[in-house]
Amino acid sequence: MSAARASLAYFLTRGLSGALAVATVSLFARQLGPHGYASYTLAATVAAFVGSILIQPLHSCLGRFLPASKDNGLTVALGRLLLGGGGIAALLALLLEVFRPHWLPPGVALAAALLCVIQGIFDFSAQWASASLMARRYGRLYLLKSFLAPAMGFGLIALGAGFWGAVLGMCSAYLLATAISLPQPWTIVRKGRFERRVLDGIGSYAKGLTVSMLLGVTLSWSDRLLMAALSVAGLGIYGAAADLTQQGFGLIFSALFLAWFPRLVSSWENGVDQYRDQLARYLRLSAALMPAVTVGFVWVCSDLAHLLLGKAFSAEAARVMPWLALAALCGGIRTYMTDIPLHLHKRLDLQGGIVAVCGVCGMGLNVILLPRYGILGAAWSSVAANLVGVVLGLLQTRRMGGMPWPWRDLAISLIGVLVMSAVLYGMPEGSLFRMLARVAAGAFVFACVALLADLAGGRTWLVLRLRARSGAC
Repeated sequence: MSAARASLAYFLTRGLSGALAVATVSLFARQLGPHGYASYTLAATVAAFVGSILIQPLHSCLGRFLPASKDNGLTVALGRLLLGGGGIAALLALLLEVFRPHWLPPGVALAAALLCVIQGIFDFSAQWASASLMARRYGRLYLLKSFLAPAMGFGLIALGAGFWGAVLGMCSAYLLATAISLPQPWTIVRKGRFERRVLDGIGSYAKGLTVSMLLGVTLSWSDRLLMAALSVAGLGIYGAAADLTQQGFGLIFSALFLAWFPRLVSSWENGVDQYRDQLARYLRLSAALMPAVTVGFVWVCSDLAHLLLGKAFSAEAARVMPWLALAALCGGIRTYMTDIPLHLHKRLDLQGGIVAVCGVCGMGLNVILLPRYGILGAAWSSVAANLVGVVLGLLQTRRMGGMPWPWRDLAISLIGVLVMSAVLYGMPEGSLFRMLARVAAGAFVFACVALLADLAGGRTWLVLRLRARSGAC
């Protein structure tokens, strides 16, 4: 599959998955309420911290080294290490339950361990499909999980399982989706033979990545822990608003990255010229997508908070969501753009240093702002910390030879955003129909500007496709 078609496939499947993930957050928030959602948020937070040490680095190693090696031995070794890490996570959860801090509700640590391990199994299959350039199978995997999660979680919560219902619903969806859509990597892990040699050369990368992952989770999730530890009101509301924002942005922003990163790795191995050409095309598409998604989200976030989260959440959530969207944009620029050369040069020490500075900045600002401004202070801290990451990332990429930044495409995208904003400014809000009308109008206006100005070569590609099809007829 070509990069363009793979990008479109990932965008469609991740976009639909993002919509379903947002629906899942909405269902869970409405059923659990702010208090119950706070416990679910803490479970997801603890799972993210443990997974950043024991699980996620293995996924990233698979994505970085499998496209070049295509060795089943690597899949076997990393898969079995992941299962071993899952066992360690379970032991840590038991210890945390025994020595539980006062601000952590009972059972949250065990729920976090279960969520960490089961999601790790699912993500391993997804990463294997992405690294193997199986965009369609990757899409089926995510779509099935996204359909199963709200249905199963909704049923369990309705039966009175509380936040455990949300956790068990998510875990069941992860396992069933993996077993039905993409069991192949785990079949390889089960039948293959563990060979220590395949891990040679990736140890230093994995160590640096572990530190970087842990620091990244600290940057993204420590605000929830600090809110609980400092007894700041609104943890459930902030968690729902952040999940709503991150689910949508994370799935959409990562769509292009998943389609292009294996190709960037392969082109890097084949020569600098081929790599820079691929990177330039990827950056053009990213510059076209990111500003439009961010600004469009900001224009409808008030409606989203009201319609999806309900009255118990909407007023406070609507205040923080625009700031969380800006933080997500900055985080996406660093993660999916400026971090690429660091991964390819295997300079995870530099990436870890950048994230460490961001994490310290974010935690320091949270300690200062949370007691005074509550959840709004947490959102401001996130924006500032991620903005620092963008600046440091840009400085590092410049030191490593620079990147072919698509300034023309970025300018066109910003013009399209301004025109879209002018149209949306005069449109009424306050209902589902009006929100859908604003989304459709914004997308249409931006698409018209993009086609007229040939944003990211979209008009050229479309004309060539139409001519090829008419010629074939």
